[in-house]
Amino acid sequence: TRLVRGGGWPRGRGSVAVHGGIDWWALPAFAPGNFVVRAASGGAARLRLCRDGEQVGALTVGDGAQFGDIALRVDASTYAVGVDGEAGAEYEIALDPDDPSALREFEPNGVLMQATPLPLDTVVAGSAWDAADRDVYRIDTPTSGTLVAALSRPDATATTTVRVLGSSGAELSASTLAALDGATETQARVGPGSAYVSVETDGDDLTEYE
Repeated sequence: TRLVRGGGWPRGRGSVAVHGGIDWWALPAFAPGNFVVRAASGGAARLRLCRDGEQVGALTVGDGAQFGDIALRVDASTYAVGVDGEAGAEYEIALDPDDPSALREFEPNGVLMQATPLPLDTVVAGSAWDAADRDVYRIDTPTSGTLVAALSRPDATATTTVRVLGSSGAELSASTLAALDGATETQARVGPGSAYVSVETDGDDLTEYE
């Protein structure tokens, strides 16, 4: 099913027919940029956001939280949203524009070759959507020095780990935030070239971070 434009931006409503079944919604093509997939449900429903068939985001609504958002940066690829959950759960999904000036991660970015470029002294927004999601960022360093990676994620309930990785992907340092902890940092000596920072979580709840 394709999301239809309502009030200028695509909207869609549905209900989960049977437990274990999935409703698929095709997102229309847009110019590359930042968008938000918004969801609401009266029963427990799980959204899966896919890019060219590969999952790049997820969100659970209606199970303790009736509303939720998935923020993402899109390109010219094909995007779709799958919805499953409790049989009979009614839901609504919408696609809205987000702040075009905000620097966001680009999914998929789980391995070094797909790492999101991140300039030095820059803040980037990202989201870890379950324990299988690993976000990797590439930082190009012109000289040797100490690379400091700071992580903040207000109100998160999952355990989140930030790591500094060398050019080969080997871990140089790491720091972990337990549930309800707000911020941490880790640092390591790096040489000229490319270093990496990774962010991982151990839970299935969507964790927004900077």
